[in-house]
Amino acid sequence: IETLQDNNAKLVSSNIAKYIAAGSQNDLKFTVKNVGSNPITSVELNWNDGTDHTATIATNIAPGASTTITHPTKVSYSDINTKNLNLSITKVNNGTDSNPSDNTGLASTSVASQIIPKKVVLEEGTGTWCGWCPRGMVGLNKVNTDYPNDQISIAVHNNDPMLVNAYDGGAAFSGFPGMNVDRELKGVDPGPSGINNFVTSRKNIPTPVKLSGDYSITGTQLTANVNGQFFINNPNTNFKLAVIVTEDGVKGTTSGYAQKNYYAGGGNGAMGGFENLPATVPAAQMVYDHVGRALLGGYQGQDGSVPAAVTDGSTASYSFNYTIPASYVADNIHAVVLLIDSNDGTIVNAAKLTK
Repeated sequence: IETLQDNNAKLVSSNIAKYIAAGSQNDLKFTVKNVGSNPITSVELNWNDGTDHTATIATNIAPGASTTITHPTKVSYSDINTKNLNLSITKVNNGTDSNPSDNTGLASTSVASQIIPKKVVLEEGTGTWCGWCPRGMVGLNKVNTDYPNDQISIAVHNNDPMLVNAYDGGAAFSGFPGMNVDRELKGVDPGPSGINNFVTSRKNIPTPVKLSGDYSITGTQLTANVNGQFFINNPNTNFKLAVIVTEDGVKGTTSGYAQKNYYAGGGNGAMGGFENLPATVPAAQMVYDHVGRALLGGYQGQDGSVPAAVTDGSTASYSFNYTIPASYVADNIHAVVLLIDSNDGTIVNAAKLTK
């Protein structure tokens, strides 16, 4: 049995964009939970970067409930630097919080001299054994038709002839078909009804790095030369570059390339034509695109590919090499460069390399 204190708020979390453009106006959000017995009708919130920014906000939080509150003072800076913000709930219901020990938190953001367009990375978990996975194939086809320049799609195969163990293990999909978006949203549905929303909602997220490079294939040897140009000043980053090799038009003759299809006959609705195909689509009728073939630098990226300290305008460069197996079609091979934030494993930005 716990006796609740009267006016008791808890700062659960906060949210601000990781990267903001110099001079831009940015929201700072506090998620506040009522852990007291009285309804909370107002809170006083403060963020401090050396200067207090205090505001009283009317709200309505029932006991046990939580809400997200946007601080009315926008976060804005002109200098290119990393900013650390101390957050606090300073009053509840215009009075003292009964237990202030859970009222504080930290937030940080990096100010960028330029903001670079973001490529949203869609990594779809699939398998030929998976009867629902045609939904993911149709979803990737749709998003590549509707948003060809705003996203990069990769099919990560599980337990079939196109399996790459390190990729399947790193992605750690909880179900199939499933999809990781920028390695930040995990296990979402890649179906055609909603896949475009992941692109439209994320393609304008600020990023502070421009990725570029090229790749060449000589015989069976692929060489990818990649560059990341940064527009932030940060002496202690944890970035890594990586390259993913993909292949389109993948075909096979063995039974492992035959696709299970729960949409056969239309009983589960239309699905991009799969409703007109048999319950097991023969290998001879299947062509697989966007197939993840290799991870250069590993799933988490290449150690030492980006220095810890990056300065505004500086460039990190790295070369990756790969031997293409004889069974792959070199003309159908592509290469994608990623910048990974090793602090949380998310993809900061990506680019398709030119050949």
